[in-house]
Amino acid sequence: MLDCDRFKLVNDAYGYATGDQLLQATAQRLRAAAPERQMLLPAGGDEFMLICEGIAEKTPALAAAQQLVDAFCQPLLAAGQSIYASISVGVAISPLHGMHPDSLLAAAECGLREAKRAGRSTARLYDAKIGERDARRALAVQELQRAFNGGDLTLHYQPKVRLNDGACVGFEAFGRRQLSWPPIAVNVSSKQLQDLRFIRFLEQELAQDPVLPQWLQLEITESAFARDHIEFSGRLLRMRQLGFHIQIDDFGAGYSTMSFLAKMPIHAMKIDRSFVAGLPEAEEGQQIVRAMIGMAHQLGLAVVAEGVETEMQAQWLQRERCDQGQGFLFARALPPKQAAVFARQGAKAALALAAQSASAATV
Repeated sequence: MLDCDRFKLVNDAYGYATGDQLLQATAQRLRAAAPERQMLLPAGGDEFMLICEGIAEKTPALAAAQQLVDAFCQPLLAAGQSIYASISVGVAISPLHGMHPDSLLAAAECGLREAKRAGRSTARLYDAKIGERDARRALAVQELQRAFNGGDLTLHYQPKVRLNDGACVGFEAFGRRQLSWPPIAVNVSSKQLQDLRFIRFLEQELAQDPVLPQWLQLEITESAFARDHIEFSGRLLRMRQLGFHIQIDDFGAGYSTMSFLAKMPIHAMKIDRSFVAGLPEAEEGQQIVRAMIGMAHQLGLAVVAEGVETEMQAQWLQRERCDQGQGFLFARALPPKQAAVFARQGAKAALALAAQSASAATV
């Protein structure tokens, strides 16, 4: 399976007629670069299906796919324009990845998705583990939709605790609808940020409830934000202008730098749990987290440490002036009634509740 990278941008820049000619030029380039005994078929939109005979091993299959990718180093000619284009390729082999056309097609599409995730303009062979992960994700989406439609979805809330006095300063919600006590943060996906209707939705909700930003915070993962920061920065700015508190989630797990972060209209940064896990013993981890906290404060950002599980971690983070902590030390994600108790009593008085929650989870 082959896909033209960012083909929509070509349509936007040159028009659909030029885009159609570019697809024709792409097909010609693919036929010229493909191995012998092959069949190239359109697969809808800007995708193609290439069937090659006589290649049954991983190494030659990937080499052939990479040859297709490399064929687009030179620009294509469309409507008198010299246009640089690239492709991503997903590869599946029979009988290794299946005998039936449907199973091979699904495997090749899985490889294509992985090529896109890897940054485009590359080829990826189907990986059974990745395929199983994608299948579990698709099943989870279906189960979530059924639960939502059936009214079986319940909200749980994981507290955010101010480290210097143990006060509960907010929650992260694992759901959609919110409660009206401490601020609750909800995760916003890159798909929602790409959809202009999401901004309009926030504007409509704000018109009905002007105090909404006081108790609803928005979290965007660093990896999603770093991929499309140019497109997203304007929308984040609009969300901030509406009054919403914006946090970057899982900082350190992606590719951002502090100088890059300084340009973004955000209020807080959440340190990824992978950096907190080794504290306070890991000296390298100490240096990294200490630098994150210091730089974030220089930028005027609040800092939240994720995955706090021990008293020693909390004490070290407090000494380093980390503002908030979130993790199993304080509480797991709690159902509404227990979350309300936590909000009233604070972390120190509710640690027994967290211990009960942890004990119940292990049982």
